[in-house]
Amino acid sequence: MKKLFIYFLTVAAVTAVLLIMNSISLYDITRFMKNADLENRGVDITYGYVPEGMYRKPVVIDFSKSLYRISQGRIDLDIVNTYTVGNYNKNGKGPSSLSNFLDPGSKFKDTWFGVFIIFNDEGMRAMRYMLKNSDGSLTDPVNLDTDAIISLPALDQRLIVMTTHQDQRNYGLHEFNRDFYFFKTGPGGLYRRIIKDSKGDEWLMIQGSFATVSALTDITKTRMRRFSSIRGYVGLPDRSVYRAVQPWHNIVLRGTTLTRYFSCDPKGFWAVVYFNGTRFTDRTGRTRDTWDDTDLKIVLEKMFNSLLITCK
Repeated sequence: MKKLFIYFLTVAAVTAVLLIMNSISLYDITRFMKNADLENRGVDITYGYVPEGMYRKPVVIDFSKSLYRISQGRIDLDIVNTYTVGNYNKNGKGPSSLSNFLDPGSKFKDTWFGVFIIFNDEGMRAMRYMLKNSDGSLTDPVNLDTDAIISLPALDQRLIVMTTHQDQRNYGLHEFNRDFYFFKTGPGGLYRRIIKDSKGDEWLMIQGSFATVSALTDITKTRMRRFSSIRGYVGLPDRSVYRAVQPWHNIVLRGTTLTRYFSCDPKGFWAVVYFNGTRFTDRTGRTRDTWDDTDLKIVLEKMFNSLLITCK
């Protein structure tokens, strides 16, 4: 109890000093408070190339409890989520008051780039979840379960949108379940194939489009907390955002997952890389598509190709 008190006292003191000095962002403070130690668990992840307009240093959080809770106990995994989103820099011209994640004019609107790390536990929970045949090959990408992989970013989206409803009056789980959705859309369904990276390692690539709800809160109805919502990463919208789009508007996430198994000693893991662009319609009736209309797809694929994931 004493150690816990000292920890929170230290965090509060450091946070206060840094905010006073204005030398660090809320994002960095959130990383300091939340980041899990992947290296101590035998995994090393380096985000090599990160485009201008996204945070260079990713958040690394233990995702096990959040995933268990948001899936209502259906998915019980030893999992860590690492990710980055749009920051406040505008095309190298310095920061603005609005993050690129919330900016309807930015190619990083509602965009995520991340890596789930799912550890191969002794209870075989991960094997039963990630594989079509849990008795089959760990490393064969053909044995990976497509539905299981897609469920991870789907539940992540559900979680972040839920945080945008914090302290909303007369709004609970029943109302959220009524309003939130996530389903495949567009012609052709999912595109699935095996690719090789620059080292010759095989990944299962899945591409598709998913209709869902934007993680754009209505600040007249909610009070999002700094360290238990996405506010700590992307801030809050301003009037210019609401002039362009409505809160919690309909969007289509267009993106990619890439998955492979890493055979480490003593415990291996699956890495699921995920990234997306967004299609949405603004208040004027104009449809925008950051996946097709900008170079977003190119820069996010470059991020994947520059990722370094190794056993520590």
